[in-house]
Amino acid sequence: MSYRFAPTVRVDLSSLGDGLYAVIRHPKLMPWPALKRLVEQIDGATLRPEAAGSIVSDLVVEWNLEDPVTGEALPLPKDDPGAMERIPGFAVTAIAEVAAPLMVEPAVPKG
Repeated sequence: MSYRFAPTVRVDLSSLGDGLYAVIRHPKLMPWPALKRLVEQIDGATLRPEAAGSIVSDLVVEWNLEDPVTGEALPLPKDDPGAMERIPGFAVTAIAEVAAPLMVEPAVPKG
């Protein structure tokens, strides 16, 4: 059985800076505890702003982002939880805006 959505979703952030992007796992394929936390933080198809950082940290599997102060590449949150303290706000917002509507897509298996 396979699902009608990809296991990961690329978030194009190039409009905010050359080559910037993030890859998130599809929220519906997250482990149950993380998915439960995400669902509790969604109001309609909108992620509550106060929860966006922790949810983005759970979702991100790859990114090309730089520390806005130092210009150094930011490590992934799974490798350095402090990275979420340095991620540009626009990136958190953009990732959250892509993730929240994915939760309301139907997860109907093919076939």
